[in-house]
Amino acid sequence: MASGSVVITGSSTGIGRAVAELLVRKGFFVFGSVRKEADAVSMTEALGSTCFTPLLFDVTDEVAVAKAAATVRTELGGKRLVGLINNAGLAPLGPLELQPLADARRVLDVNVIGQLIVTRAFLPLLGTDSSFTGLPGRIVMISSVGGLFTLPGFGMYSASKHALEAVSNGLRREMRVYGIKVVVVEPGMVKTEIQGKGVVEIDSTGYDGTPYAALMDGIRDTLQSTGPDAKVGPLATALSSAECAETIYTALTARRPWARGFSKVAYSSDSRRQNFVTDWLRIYLTSMKVQRAKCPSLRPKRFQMRCLNWSLDRGSQVHVACQNSGDPPAKSCIKLHEGAHLRRRVRALATQ
Repeated sequence: MASGSVVITGSSTGIGRAVAELLVRKGFFVFGSVRKEADAVSMTEALGSTCFTPLLFDVTDEVAVAKAAATVRTELGGKRLVGLINNAGLAPLGPLELQPLADARRVLDVNVIGQLIVTRAFLPLLGTDSSFTGLPGRIVMISSVGGLFTLPGFGMYSASKHALEAVSNGLRREMRVYGIKVVVVEPGMVKTEIQGKGVVEIDSTGYDGTPYAALMDGIRDTLQSTGPDAKVGPLATALSSAECAETIYTALTARRPWARGFSKVAYSSDSRRQNFVTDWLRIYLTSMKVQRAKCPSLRPKRFQMRCLNWSLDRGSQVHVACQNSGDPPAKSCIKLHEGAHLRRRVRALATQ
């Protein structure tokens, strides 16, 4: 336990197992959640009982999760967790028009509510309980590029990941009072043994005779090309679970991690929008009093200006709210200056 202890959900296979193996090699003690006793035994045999303890629970079972948290509390002996990696999740796929509502409810229950259940249970061990010793821990949420955009057939899965992104945003801002960082990792397609494990579920034959038959057959064929040894097919260049685990390890251990990161180079302006700069701007700028009578230039302090221009330069949309309820909505923009080459415009909106 030289490097501290980490809890990982969904650690029996794929990305979760790769992260557990990497952390053990790096000197961490890992508490890994599994749903089957057989997986608990195989994981313990593979990683060793001196550096791995299985936790048997489903993320939607509040009683089982609370029991697991109590077990970890006892094992830590008054020390804090270094991190919590929320990796467990489901991906039942199908067209929104025909996908069973039971599947839609289940993916939201596991991918959103389940993550919140687990996070709440382990927050005291991460730093919200001052009786534990050590630095505040870190929460790593395993989301997906599906949390940024939605593909046909992935509607409910993407809805769950968009929701997880929102939960992570709120949690990151709220946990600042405890010094707990929250980081989101958004993997794309990863070569992993997802078939037969109930992680990705697709019944393409159930849509035969519908306008979605070709779509679902194509999704099935594509996902079947993502096995760990895939060398052909549209996703043959996808990352391995081990490569994805390296990104998650960085998110867990980096001194100043990005609020979001990808497991492969696929950056857009969205990848860096929700970070400490825009978090601060949401709090600071929306509470500023802007006198609209003369529409003077808004001149924050130099550091604040640099933060604002840095954010705007990367595509963020920032709204300045006018606190005077009698002021009309601004028809012009307020110029912000940090230098001619960094000049940007921010739309001023009146608070109604």
